[in-house]
Amino acid sequence: MKGTPEEEVGKGKLDKYQTLKSLHEYYKPNLYLEIGVQKGRSLNLAQCRAVGIDPYPRIKAKKNQEIYCMTSNDFFDSLDMEPPDLVFIDGLHLFEQALVDFVNVEHISHEGTVVVIDDIFPAHPAQALRDRRTQKWAGDVWKLYKILLEYRPDLSIEPLDVNPTGLIVVTNLDNKNTVLSDNYNKIVNEYMNLPVPQSILNRE
Repeated sequence: MKGTPEEEVGKGKLDKYQTLKSLHEYYKPNLYLEIGVQKGRSLNLAQCRAVGIDPYPRIKAKKNQEIYCMTSNDFFDSLDMEPPDLVFIDGLHLFEQALVDFVNVEHISHEGTVVVIDDIFPAHPAQALRDRRTQKWAGDVWKLYKILLEYRPDLSIEPLDVNPTGLIVVTNLDNKNTVLSDNYNKIVNEYMNLPVPQSILNRE
């Protein structure tokens, strides 16, 4: 699946995997959680205990890794997990699911948990479509960034100019806060049909 050269444009001064590696080196987590494992390239960056969730992982677990072949919803519904130190959300590229993933992660977080969210800054409108038709695909996860800014001003959110589709790093989590879950249906209805703004495409 590949779009036109214009649709497949990438942006970002920083390499995605080098950035994730640097975050591991800086925060030195004891427990790492990743939603959306695929081939395991980002999961393999973790030197600590690493828990990966993916209904269709294409990786053989190493000694420090636990792979759960299920959806993130099923994982959080059926399993208890101790608070992770560093989390990478790179699952289904639909904002309503990314929002559920963030809510579930925050619920089990501790005050120092760091959450990294992928696919926040698509470089072309085609990359931001809910139905994939490009190789570089962010879906509409960019909406989660806007949602967190609007509904959770208490969070600290750092956008990173990472190639190809950007990241945000979220800290200052509060596992007692229920604003997002309380307003979930309202948020989804409010954001569902919004087009990707130029400010996101331009990484302003």
